[in-house]
Amino acid sequence: MRVYVNDQPKMLPVTVQDIADLLEHLSIKTAGTAVAVNGKIVRRENWPVSNLNEEDKIMIISAAYGG
Repeated sequence: MRVYVNDQPKMLPVTVQDIADLLEHLSIKTAGTAVAVNGKIVRRENWPVSNLNEEDKIMIISAAYGG
């Protein structure tokens, strides 16, 4: 499946079905991370049930610590 992650095209394997799968596939830690799909923020508790679709535009933002 082809999606866009932070404006970059990505081809995902069939094993990546939802947001939780995507973050695991990309090795992104979930703490301090926010995700929006097609401009709508998805609550963390909905990540495992928020299925991804062809051509979805996904924005992943991770908090950076430090000063």
